[in-house]
Parts: sequence; structure tokens; C-alpha cells
Amino acid sequence: MEEIQFSTCPELIVSLLLTEELGDTEVLVASGCEQFSTIKGYGHTLKYGGPCESTNSKTHLDALGRLRSQVVAMDALHFGKHNSHKQYSEACIKRELNKCFVAFDPRYADESDRPIASGSWGCGAFNGDPELKFLIQWMAASQAGGRSLVLCIPDEQEFKRSQAGLQAFHMFLQRSKIKTVGHLYRLIVACGFDILKSANAEYGNYGSSGFSLYTLIERKAEAQ
Repeated sequence: MEEIQFSTCPELIVSLLLTEELGDTEVLVASGCEQFSTIKGYGHTLKYGGPCESTNSKTHLDALGRLRSQVVAMDALHFGKHNSHKQYSEACIKRELNKCFVAFDPRYADESDRPIASGSWGCGAFNGDPELKFLIQWMAASQAGGRSLVLCIPDEQEFKRSQAGLQAFHMFLQRSKIKTVGHLYRLIVACGFDILKSANAEYGNYGSSGFSLYTLIERKAEAQ
């Protein structure tokens, strides 16, 4: 997704020359970048979709005359296929949570009402668990003033799978005693401890055997 974003908003390419390696509590914020082109398809079917309709009008400009657009780059941890279980450690969960909070925390007064558009952050080639990564983003958005979080998942099958799991988990949260970010965080950390303690190979590679973090959290919460 990052490569697509940079190709449709070429002004972002300049950031590659100016940005050093980010720390664990640092993100890159690019304000005012304009999208010049659209795309069709995704992955191997990706192709140019034509010019993007300009939004360069006074109603879309901020006080400095820039487009009211903001792209935030936040780097996720990378895990190998054979050590992806390490992402469930509290240290890794906390690192990713802090990274997302820094990215989502409003910097200006009018930002708190803007939704956050994200996706399968840190998944794919980075081997992150989509359920864990979404919960981390959800918790960070909640702590950053309760901002709306919109997930953009271009792959249709992945979207349907993610939507079904999230809807079921959301229904569980509504009827459960989990009412705060802190409570959910503690449950995630407890489930992570169980995963790391287990020698079962099913935890080594998310998705290979029907493993679901949502299910583990539900069982842990119901046992309390």
C-alpha cells in the first residue's frame, strides 16, 4: 500500500531524501500532499486509472494554504515466518501501541473530528497478525480522543474475512464486561503470554490452522 500511495501522491517521494530511521515513538507526518492519479486493481492487476479530480479549492485548504490532507508514515515491526509468535510479547504489543498512538494523536484542534484511514498495517510481508494489529490500532484511536478508524482493505476476500471476524468480536465486546482500553489491553497481553508459553506450532504462523486471537480473548474474558 505504501508504494501505491507514493506513486499516486508523488510529492511524498521527497520524504525519502529527508527522513532518517524512525524511533519507536516517532512517525513521519506529511501535510498538504496532493493525489494526482487514481489506480485500478490491486497487486498483480494494479494499473493506472487516470488523473485524480482536483480538490484544490478554498474549502479544502488549511490556514497555511495547504490541502487539508495528511499522510502519516508509521513503521511496524517485522517478523519472520518462523518467529512471528514474538509479536505477542508485551514489549512488542506496547511498542506497536505507542507507535499508533503517536500517529493517531491529534496535532491540531480540527484533527480530532477527522477519521483515521488505515488498513492491514504490519501484515503481509511483515507477517503481523491482522487481528492483533487491528486491535492495537483500535485501542490507539480510542485513546487518541476516540477518533473513528476506517479500515481500507483492497483484497476482497481478505476484507470479507476481516469484516466477519471483527463484527463477531464487536458483538462479543458489547455483551461482555470489557468496557475500557486498559481491560482489553490486559487481556491481549495475557493471551500473548499463553501463546508464547505454548509449544504448539499453530501459534507460529497466523492463519495456517484457523488460529484466532479474537477467540482466545473471548475465552480468557469468559474465564475471569
